[in-house]
Amino acid sequence: MKHVTEHGLNDINLVKRVIDAAYTTYSAKMRDYSPSIKWTGDTTAVVSFAVKSKKIDVNFAADEKKVVITGKLPFIFRIFEKKITGVISKEMDEWIEKAKAGEFDAEPSDETAAE
Repeated sequence: MKHVTEHGLNDINLVKRVIDAAYTTYSAKMRDYSPSIKWTGDTTAVVSFAVKSKKIDVNFAADEKKVVITGKLPFIFRIFEKKITGVISKEMDEWIEKAKAGEFDAEPSDETAAE
């Protein structure tokens, strides 16, 4: 699975906040699937879910222009790849638009800063 989202934001910290906000919103809907996010670098994160004893890891890599989202789905879930990609894309696009509209600042939250 691979999806690229152009963000058009001028601050990489704001892009990280967008990823965190998208995760927070979607993880609330997916709480039965043990969601987690781990920042593995300054601009890379892994979001994980467990579904039917299978772990799904989705990798996020941000730069000045885009967020590249990749992941390898277990065989049983590959038929849902387009739906999963669509959901991720929609959530990211909504938060990117909120960031462009100034709905939150570029300073990381306490939760983001602690990770």
